[in-house]
Amino acid sequence: MTGGLPPRRGLRMGKVGRAALVGLGLAAVTILLVRLLLGLVSYPIAISSPEVVGVVASKSTNQFDAPEVRLLLASGDELILRREDRSLISEVGEGDLIVFGSMPQRWYIRGSPATRAGRDHCYSISADRAYSESDGVILVWGEWMGGGIRLPKAPGYDDDGLLYETLGHLEYRPFEFGSGVSFCPDEQGRVTEFTH
Repeated sequence: MTGGLPPRRGLRMGKVGRAALVGLGLAAVTILLVRLLLGLVSYPIAISSPEVVGVVASKSTNQFDAPEVRLLLASGDELILRREDRSLISEVGEGDLIVFGSMPQRWYIRGSPATRAGRDHCYSISADRAYSESDGVILVWGEWMGGGIRLPKAPGYDDDGLLYETLGHLEYRPFEFGSGVSFCPDEQGRVTEFTH
């Protein structure tokens, strides 16, 4: 008598079923992690605030490779820019607004005087993306991964209807897909208008 047990095919199917469930579970976790990481990459992890804001009255040199440039601001204060400072929007010149900070490293952005009629005391600053908070606007540039700059909102600034929610953050809606966003800060670096 050869009395053996019949093959247990149900066990093999059980292993395949478990493997499929584990695979689906890993895929779901991967999708959630990717969504979370995309949210972290788009919204900055480190947000800096300006330490110096002012209109440039004069500068010591226009030489692009100078080790440092001394800026005299309209307020009478002096600011020294170094060649290794992170320039987020090109070089500054006389009449430009400069917004400067030193955390997490030395950085500055330039606001160019607005040229459209009816925009006195407005300096244009553009960014790749921007987010709204109750007291400020967070500007983000692609070349500064994980970092952003907070500019305060001017009294009366209203951004209702300009925002949409992205993974829990209120993001400004650009006029054209992929075009970036621009704002109009005043001489004190306070955002007075979303221009596009």
